[in-house]
Amino acid sequence: MLGHQIQKWPSSIKKIQKNQDALIFLIFLFISTAFWFFNALRDDYTTELSYPVRFINLPENKIITETSNEKVVFRIRANGYAILRQFLSGTRVPMNYDVSQLRRTNRRGEEFAFILAREQQGMIRDQLLVGIELLSIEPDTIFIKLDQLVTKNFPIRMNGKIDLEKQFLIAGNILFDPDSVEVSGPKQILDTLTHVSTQPFNADRLRETTSRRIGLKPISQLQYNIQHTNVTIPVEPFSEQTMSVPLHVTGLPDTLRIKTFPPEIRVTFRAGLSQFERIHFSDFVATVDGSVALRPDRPQRLRVRLEQTPENVYSVDYSPLFVEYLIERRR
Repeated sequence: MLGHQIQKWPSSIKKIQKNQDALIFLIFLFISTAFWFFNALRDDYTTELSYPVRFINLPENKIITETSNEKVVFRIRANGYAILRQFLSGTRVPMNYDVSQLRRTNRRGEEFAFILAREQQGMIRDQLLVGIELLSIEPDTIFIKLDQLVTKNFPIRMNGKIDLEKQFLIAGNILFDPDSVEVSGPKQILDTLTHVSTQPFNADRLRETTSRRIGLKPISQLQYNIQHTNVTIPVEPFSEQTMSVPLHVTGLPDTLRIKTFPPEIRVTFRAGLSQFERIHFSDFVATVDGSVALRPDRPQRLRVRLEQTPENVYSVDYSPLFVEYLIERRR
């Protein structure tokens, strides 16, 4: 066993020597590359620098809705050392443009502000290190579109899907707290807005009243004074009930009257258990149009219409749909 290990030593020594040779080669390669790189930095080069654009000091009643450019590009010339220092200096802060000092113009009734690049050469050179020559600036003109800043209140609407357990229903209006949001933004956008929606959400298999804190769906260029609302979904068990509702005849002169057969209809509906005590037959209004019976081609039966139903009732049905009738003259 010992002899076998002694035989492996020469091969191990050769592997170590090869690794050392490779390491030495890499060190010399790195050194030669570094010498070449630093020597190349002595030459002059032409390159481009990109700076973000930021607009400051907007008038209180104005907002920027559009910009022609979000950055400016400087074409510069300098030796490699100066360009490298410029890149590493971290001085490429946003170019600040004072909107209150920009020139104004109108195009087809829309207000714009603009600035010429040549007017900013002094400020741009202040961003560059010594030894760097500024050759050109692109774009040569920057436009921004200004719109009137408006603030309005809008109602909040739910953007969600509600799934209920069997024998349960939504017992009333879905409530929001707060139920409106103050929106600030361009007038042209607010003029098209009717409400603000919540973020999409799902409420699955509800069997009791549920409350959730939901975010508001953002709209580009608009700002809200709140970011969330509390949504309450009232849920309760429901039952079915049937009521007799008298028929009312409309469209007749005072000298005539109509008797219907039957004189009332049966209305079947669903409602939450807490609502039944509040529902009365007088909350329903069922009618027939008596003027139809005065036509030469009068029908044999009159159509029944359910004109009014109380709030918070669902799946309303009634019968019969048609009734027979008899016309009588009033004494």
